Amino acid sequence: MEPKYFDPDALYNLLGDDKNTIIKMLENILKGAARKFEALNSNLKLQDWELVKGDAHFLKSNFRYLGANEMSSLLKKVEITAMEEGDKSPIPAMVEEFNQNYPIIIKEVEEYIFYLRKIVQEAELQVTK
Repeated sequence: MEPKYFDPDALYNLLGDDKNTIIKMLENILKGAARKFEALNSNLKLQDWELVKGDAHFLKSNFRYLGANEMSSLLKKVEITAMEEGDKSPIPAMVEEFNQNYPIIIKEVEEYIFYLRKIVQEAELQVTK
C-alpha cells in the first residue's frame, strides 16, 4: 500500500522497521489526534487562543510524525497566529481547511494500520509453518 496523504517513511526513519512498533505508534497518534481535533474545534469556538495554540502544536507534531508536511505547516500557521498579538481572523479558515483534510488522512492511516497488521499476521503464519 502506498499512501497518498501521509508518508510512513517519516515513522520508519524515526522508529526503524519493526511493524508492530509502527502500528502502536500510529494507533497512539490516532488516539491523540482525535482528542486534540475535538479540543481544537471547541477552543476555537471559545476563542481561547492559548488553548488553540496548544492544540495546534500537539496536532502539528502528530502530523509531522506522519510525514503529512502540508498539514503540519498549516497547523504551525495556526499555532503562530494564535500565539502572536493581533488579528486572529485567519485562524477559523485555517482550522476549516484542517477539518476538511483531517478525516481523509486519518482514514488512510487507519487503512495503513490494517495493511500492516495483515503483513504481520502473514509473517507470523510463515514462522509457524
